[in-house]
Amino acid sequence: MNRLLRIVAVASVLGGVGFAVLPASEAGATTPFTTYVSSPAFNYSEGLAVNTAGHLFVASFFGGAVFEETAGGLITVATVPGSVEGVAFDASGNLFLSVAGPGTIYEESAADVASGIDARPGAGLTLVAIVPTTFVGGLAFDPAGDLFIADASGVAAVAASTLTQPGRFPLSTGNGLLDVANSATGVPYASDVTFDPQGDLFVTDPALVNVVGFSAPVVRAALLGSPIGSSSLRVIANIGSSGLIFPVGIVADGAGNLVIADDGTGVVYELSATGALTALAGGGPVNPSALDALTSLPRVGMLLGGLAIDPTGRLFVGDGGNNDVRVSTAAFLTPTTSVPGPPLNVTVTATSSSLSATWTASASPQSAFECTLLYGFGSPTTFHQVTTGNSCTFAGLAPNTDYGVSVVVETASGPSVPAVVYSLTDAPSTGRGSVICVRGTVTRRVFGRHPTCPRGFHRR
Repeated sequence: MNRLLRIVAVASVLGGVGFAVLPASEAGATTPFTTYVSSPAFNYSEGLAVNTAGHLFVASFFGGAVFEETAGGLITVATVPGSVEGVAFDASGNLFLSVAGPGTIYEESAADVASGIDARPGAGLTLVAIVPTTFVGGLAFDPAGDLFIADASGVAAVAASTLTQPGRFPLSTGNGLLDVANSATGVPYASDVTFDPQGDLFVTDPALVNVVGFSAPVVRAALLGSPIGSSSLRVIANIGSSGLIFPVGIVADGAGNLVIADDGTGVVYELSATGALTALAGGGPVNPSALDALTSLPRVGMLLGGLAIDPTGRLFVGDGGNNDVRVSTAAFLTPTTSVPGPPLNVTVTATSSSLSATWTASASPQSAFECTLLYGFGSPTTFHQVTTGNSCTFAGLAPNTDYGVSVVVETASGPSVPAVVYSLTDAPSTGRGSVICVRGTVTRRVFGRHPTCPRGFHRR
C-alpha cells in the first residue's frame, strides 16, 4: 500500500472505531529482537524474503530495488521502474518480485541471483505478469508451487504449470493470470498472503481490517478458473473481536503458526496454528488473548513492512519508516519444511484419444504420485489420478489437441513442485505421415506428406 495512503488509512481507522479490548500491549512483547541490518539505501524497506542459504533479501519501496545482505554487505540484485513491494522465492531458488505503480511481477533466475548481478527488465529480469491494478503487494507460493499475488482488488494467482511456459509471458487476466479472491469474495484489498503447510491460504486486508483464511480445497478449486465465493471466507482476526488496527504483513511457519504485522499498533503478533485452524473451521475471529505480542516498534517513523523466517526459525521484521530490518535473537519458530524434488524424466506418449505419462522417482522419499490433466477438451474420463506406480493414462481426449500432464510427488512433508509435460494428441488417421518434434518439455506431432519439425524443435 502507498506509504502516504497507509498513514491516512490508519488515522481514519483509529478515529472512526472504538475498542473494548486491544491485543497484548508493547509492554507484553517479550521476544528479544535486535537490528539485523539498517541502511538509508532501503528507502523504506518493504517486503522480505530469505533463501535456503539463509540470506536476507529486502525490497526497497521508493528505491525500486531488491537488496541482498551478504557477508560482504548489501548488494543490489534487481532494479526496476516502480516501487518493489513483495519478494518471494520458489522451490528452485528463482526470485519473484512485485512492483507497485506499473503493477508488474518479475522473475530473476536462481543462477542470476547467485551471480550477484543487478538484474534489470530485459537484462536478467523476466516480466511474468501484468496485474490489472497499480498496487501489488506480497507474494507467496503454495505447497504445489503456484504463485499467489496480493493486490488492490484481492488475490491473483499463476498456476505452477503456467510458470513453466515462459513463452506465454507476460501473463494477464484471461491469459494465465487467475482471479482467486476479490471484493465479491469479501477481500476488496489484499496487502499480503501466506500459506500454512496444508495449503490453507491466509490474507491480510487492511481496508476491512481483517485477516482472512481459505481452506486448501477451496483454493485448489479456484485455480481451475473461478474466484472463491464469499461463503468460503473465514475471518481469522479483525478489529472488533481481535483488536487489530491495520494488519499489513503475514507469514506462516512450518508448523502453521501465523505471524501478523499490525501497522496500526506497531506490534507483531503470533497466532498459534491451533487458533488459526479453529477460526478457519468457522470458530469466528480470535479474541485478543489469542494474539501473542512478539515485538513492538518505536512509534516515531514506524511503518511495519515485510516478515520472513530463516531456515533456523528466526523471524525478520521490516520497519520501512526507520529503514531497518530486525531479527529475533532466538529461533522460536518452526522452519518451513523443504519441498521434495519433482519426479524425473517425465515423458508422454499419445494416441488420438489418450495420453500416457511415465516418470522415475526423484531423490525424495515418496508415498504417492498425483497426475493431473491440464485443459478439459473432449470428454476425459478423469482429470486427476493418484498412484503409487510410475505411470498414468488419461482417456476420452479430443484428437489433434494440445494437453498437459502435471505429475507431483506426494511425501510426508508435503507435495513437490509439479513436473509438467505438454503433448498433442494424434489426429484421426488420414494416411498422411507424421513426425514427433520436441523442444524442452513441449512435444508436437506434425502431419503431412513430408512432415518436418518447426524451427526450434528437433525430431524425436
